[in-house]
Amino acid sequence: MTSSGYPKQWLYSSLKGKQIPPAADVCLAFSSPLASVTPLHATRTRHAFAILVRVVWLTIIRIFIALVNDYLTPHLYDATLAGLSYTITTSHDGFSVCVSGYNDKLGQLLERIMRAIHDLKIQQDRFDIILEKVYTPHI
Repeated sequence: MTSSGYPKQWLYSSLKGKQIPPAADVCLAFSSPLASVTPLHATRTRHAFAILVRVVWLTIIRIFIALVNDYLTPHLYDATLAGLSYTITTSHDGFSVCVSGYNDKLGQLLERIMRAIHDLKIQQDRFDIILEKVYTPHI
């Protein structure tokens, strides 16, 4: 910290003189009005059905994300070895897709993920395995 209260910028001495590759993080949030119904909102409007809709919606999102991750894992293995990473997670009102790594390849990674989300073909055997994983308690 400096006397002005602002943090001082610095680099590790091992990085001095070395070129740092340009990296970036990109996060996209996908939301739905079905997922944003809160128990408080449902109580105020006296719609217990709203709570059920939220629980079902979030469960469907969890299964969907697990299916997308199951599909993408073997297809993007080489990208993860090359220093790129991605996460697809649930959020309070839908799901988020985050990618990070070298910025010249992030567009291609994000495009492959979005294409997988859009064109996902669900196989029954994989669905059964994912459903069992989602509903099996972790001990």
